[in-house]
Amino acid sequence: MAHSPMYHRLMMFVKAAERNLQLEQYDDLHSQVITGLDEASESYRHYRANQGFEGETGTAIDGWLEQGDQRLDSRRDAYLHRSEERRVGKECSE
Repeated sequence: MAHSPMYHRLMMFVKAAERNLQLEQYDDLHSQVITGLDEASESYRHYRANQGFEGETGTAIDGWLEQGDQRLDSRRDAYLHRSEERRVGKECSE
């Protein structure tokens, strides 16, 4: 084995590239994740529109459901951002 900083950096890159190849299995799951997040968000919206409570209780439930839907939106945005970063990284490594 060579003992140089450049060789060490090259070997680190090779190991990272090998780990990145394992990420390809997630490409098939991408649409399933997006569909699941969309369905969960729709569930929040449906329940919020049809929850049937009025007054302070209804307002509180609406607030909780709105917060839950916002959390899902944040998670979806973060997931899409990471997916895009991974796609760009994958293109750069090819």
